[in-house]
Amino acid sequence: MLPCPQVNDLLAGVLSGFVKTRPLYQATAPDDSDCTAVAAALESSGDIAEAAEDEDMGDMMAEILAEEAKARKALEDEVKAEAAAADAAKADADAAAAKDAAKKKKKKKAAKKKKAKKDNDL
Repeated sequence: MLPCPQVNDLLAGVLSGFVKTRPLYQATAPDDSDCTAVAAALESSGDIAEAAEDEDMGDMMAEILAEEAKARKALEDEVKAEAAAADAAKADADAAAAKDAAKKKKKKKAAKKKKAKKDNDL
């Protein structure tokens, strides 16, 4: 049952038949002159409301487009920063590889020279 005791009592009375119900009062239908006046009033107020709504929608769309442009710019900046970081990492890796290759070449040359000296001594 409902939490309101008055409503519960009313419903229990109606269902048990102790409380009589009667039809609700029906309002008269407006005549044609009232309908045209109401329609004209609604149309004129609708134009004002539509104009205000269109202006609000325009403002909202401008804000959304500005936010999207800002987000797009931030994303582009992030992509550029990541690309620059990747290029720098690749350059560092290439420099380290070149240094290692030079070291290996020097070591190999020194070993070859040592072997040649050893062969000459024999």
